[in-house]
Amino acid sequence: MVANTPPNSGGVSFHIDRLASNHRAAGHSVDVLWESSLINRAPGALRGYLFGAYATLVSVRGRYSVIHSHGADGFLIKVFLPSRRNVMTSHGDERAVPSMEGDRKSRKWTETLFRTSKMLRRARFRMALQGADVIIALHREEAEAFRRELPSSKVIVVIPNGVDPPNLIPKPEVGNVLFLGNWIQRKGADLVPEIFRLLHVSNNRSHIDLVGPPKETIEEFESSLRPYVSAAGCVRNKMLKHIFRELIVSCFRRESKVCR
Repeated sequence: MVANTPPNSGGVSFHIDRLASNHRAAGHSVDVLWESSLINRAPGALRGYLFGAYATLVSVRGRYSVIHSHGADGFLIKVFLPSRRNVMTSHGDERAVPSMEGDRKSRKWTETLFRTSKMLRRARFRMALQGADVIIALHREEAEAFRRELPSSKVIVVIPNGVDPPNLIPKPEVGNVLFLGNWIQRKGADLVPEIFRLLHVSNNRSHIDLVGPPKETIEEFESSLRPYVSAAGCVRNKMLKHIFRELIVSCFRRESKVCR
């Protein structure tokens, strides 16, 4: 199992650890290859290629029967191991990442570097799609988009969202938002304050609860909006169901607040 992501307490790492545990419980031998700290120092686009080459080398030496890669990390697998079973879990189409536009604002990026980075990202992701025997898509729309550009023989499936919040409110009030995840730019989190500002313009009673982002994230919202923002910080996975229930009730009734 290959993941170009440093191990951490949640997110991709949590799902990979759980998947590895389930495979081991079923009697399989599983190795997990994380990105090394040395590769992590390289520029973004180059880092993906370096890690992909490293993952391929490890795969060749390991004689694995199945290689499961996160995103485009296994893009070279089929080039060097054509007979090896290759499964790719898509984490969104990496050829079109809105948050990449923020790179243009960084002083270290020139327009040439930005265009080169996008070109390399697109090529790597296209190779990963074409080389995968099975693609696990993020959602139905993504699966349909992949189907339009890949051979009909390619196996593309969708695994339902792993988060299953309790359906407590049959008619929720429009305007209240629950954000769950890591607050990082490459996932578009930097767009959330502006999106919420626009929502609040149309509904001045709207509120957003942040579960995962640190509490100081509230400061990224306009000062006039901060009374309508709550942040819980990082929480343990076993507490998520409880937080879902409490937040859903408080979001729509607003009789009490958690995560203030």
